Parts: sequence; C-alpha cells; structure tokens
Amino acid sequence: MFFNTHSNIPKYRQIVLQVIDDVEKGQLKMGDALLSINEFAEEHEIARDTVEKAYKDLREKGIIISIRGKGYYIDSLETSQKHRIFLHFNKLSAYKKTVYDAFVKEIGNKGEVDIYIHHNDLQLFENQISKALGSYTNYVVIPPDIEEKEAVVKVLRRIPPKKLLILDKYLDGFDGVAAVFQNFETDIINALTLGLVELKKYRKLSLVFPKSKGYASEVMLGFTKFCSLQGFEFDVISEIQENKVNPGKVFIVIEEEALVRIIKIANAKNLTLGTDVGVISYNETLLKEVLANGITVISTDFEAMGRKAANLLIENKKEQINNSFKLIKRQSL
Repeated sequence: MFFNTHSNIPKYRQIVLQVIDDVEKGQLKMGDALLSINEFAEEHEIARDTVEKAYKDLREKGIIISIRGKGYYIDSLETSQKHRIFLHFNKLSAYKKTVYDAFVKEIGNKGEVDIYIHHNDLQLFENQISKALGSYTNYVVIPPDIEEKEAVVKVLRRIPPKKLLILDKYLDGFDGVAAVFQNFETDIINALTLGLVELKKYRKLSLVFPKSKGYASEVMLGFTKFCSLQGFEFDVISEIQENKVNPGKVFIVIEEEALVRIIKIANAKNLTLGTDVGVISYNETLLKEVLANGITVISTDFEAMGRKAANLLIENKKEQINNSFKLIKRQSL
C-alpha cells in the first residue's frame, strides 16, 4: 500500500479508501484475508492504532469481518462508498461559482467535495494534484490555460483515467476520459455568425484579449478566422484606450473591467451603444441584462456544465460532452 505523506487525508482514512478501491477493482474478493493489525503496522511502518482505527471503520461499513483467533476477512463486496471528490478550478469567478453550485447541488448526499484553486500556475497545479493522489475517488479538473501544455498533460496523466473528469476545456489525447467542455474556437465563430446582420453595421471588430494567463487562446484563433472569412477589418488588443473607442467599431471583451471602461468612454464621448459603438461581452450575468440597456453576450451554460459533470461522475460514464453555448442579443449590438 502506498501512503501519500503530503496529503491532508489521515493515514487511517487512506487505508480505508485503498481497501474499498481494491474491492471495487476486484483485487480483493469475498473471503480474502487481510494482514493482521500488527503485521500491517510493521510492514508499512505506521502506528498500530492507525491500522486498528481503519479496520474498525471497515468493520462498521460491513466490508470486513473479524474472526476471533483467525484474523480479518473481506465480508462484503457492496462498498456503498460515497464519492470523495477533488474539484480543481483554475480561478475564482462568478461563472465558476455557478459551475460549483450546480455541481455540488447535483452531487447532493452522494459525495463530499473539496475545492482547490490553482490560479493557472503550473507548479501549484502539480503540487495540489500530487498531494491529492490516492486520497479521492474522483478528480474533476479544469486544466491551466498556459503555454506549457505538455507539462499539464503530464500531470493529468498521473490521475487514473477512470477517476478523472476534465472540465471546461477539451484536451487532445484523453479520448477515454469523461469531459464537459467548451469549444472556444468554434463557439466564437458560431456566435459571431449568429450576429452577422448586426455586425455588418460596423466597419471594424476588435477583440480585447488580456495579456494575463488564464484565457483560452482558441478564442483569438476563432475570432481571427471569422473576421478573415467574412471580410471584416479587425484587430486584437490587450486593453482599451480612449482614442480607440470610435464610431463604427465593435468590441468583443472577455474581462468585466474592459466592458466597464468601454461604457464609460462611450458615455463621455456621447456615443450610443448599439448604434455608434457595438459591444459583445463574454459570459452571462444578471447585471448584463440591465447594464447600459442590455449587453449582448456570448456565454456557455455554466449551470448545465456543473450539472452534467456531476451526472457523469455519479453514473460513472466516460462521455465527452460539448457544453452548449448561446449568443444573447441585446441593445449593445
């Protein structure tokens, strides 16, 4: 048995989880004998009390039985184990909270969820997963969106495929792994195509793509492809400059700060959103329904994403689901 010394999970609990996992895999069968408490403690160099506590827990669950003078034996293959879920997000945001709330609600009393945030930092991502290995029944992960993609894949490969669910972003080479994802490149092309009539009122499209890590580069690729195909003049900028907010332009913005800045500059210049200047924002919120008489948005259904991921986990399905997206047209376009 391997003990993860960096894990926050107590060793006795790791023993319990390992025995349950071995039963579910068929590596331990009905009637198989376990090491005695003393043998286990000596072989793994851990305290006798730790093993005793683990065996007591397993007895209470009905998985093992103790026979006086003989030892401990597997007495049931019905583990009825609750899912213990390692939920790994790239960042905290209103959208991720929607995913989290929907996921936890759908899991209900079928599991326990621990959430970790890696902030698109490769080292933190690797460290958190390393500490969690062997301590959870399921690993639901939003991979970091960074240039070191091979390193990210290498870390994810350490998680048993049957226990891994990739969330939000599709990764090549994980065909047999459950996933609920956005197709960032295709989604922006399809969304802008749905708004083509409105976009043709303007002469130029600008994608405001932040320099900071954590945003899918596929968005930029899809935007470029759309503009080239439709013959729009376009550019990609990292921030909003006052002298760039002029009539005849549409801004596609990812961050809320950029959205607010465009609105403030447009108001200062007496430019009307949806007539002089167009704005499309990523990710729906209640505020965008009413802000500046309504902001047009490109958004996936974050609640559905959390719900679908939870159902895949509960039902132990290995499907890969492209989560639906929508273009919500409002006054700003």
